[in-house]
Amino acid sequence: LTGRWVQVRWSLTGDGSELLSLDHVTWWVLAPVTERRLLGVRTRDLPSAAGGGWTIPQSRHGLSRVVDIDLILASGATALVPIIDLSDAVAPVLKLYTAAGRAPQNTDVTLNITLRGLP
Repeated sequence: LTGRWVQVRWSLTGDGSELLSLDHVTWWVLAPVTERRLLGVRTRDLPSAAGGGWTIPQSRHGLSRVVDIDLILASGATALVPIIDLSDAVAPVLKLYTAAGRAPQNTDVTLNITLRGLP
C-alpha cells in the first residue's frame, strides 16, 4: 500500500498448520522526511506564544508536521538554554531560559533553525 506521502508495509507470519491461522502481524510506516532551514531568524520577528516564548508558524517552514528541530543560537544569546515544545507539530514553540531557569526579559536573539518533518 502506498499513499502520497506514506508507504505502509505489512509482514504476516503463521505456522502453516491452518489456512487462515496467523500468529504474528507486524507493520511499519515509512515516510519521507523533508528538511527546512531557517537562517538568521530573529525572535522579535516570530509570533509570541501563549505562556511565553515564540511560535515557529507553518508559513515560515511549510511542513505539515515537524518531528525534529536543530537550533543554533547565533547571536544575542549569551548563556541561554533553548527549550522546544513539539506538542503542536505544525507550529512548535521555542522558549529561552537563563541558567537560573528564568525567561530573559526583552531578548532579541538571532537563530539558525533546521526543521525536519513531513512535507
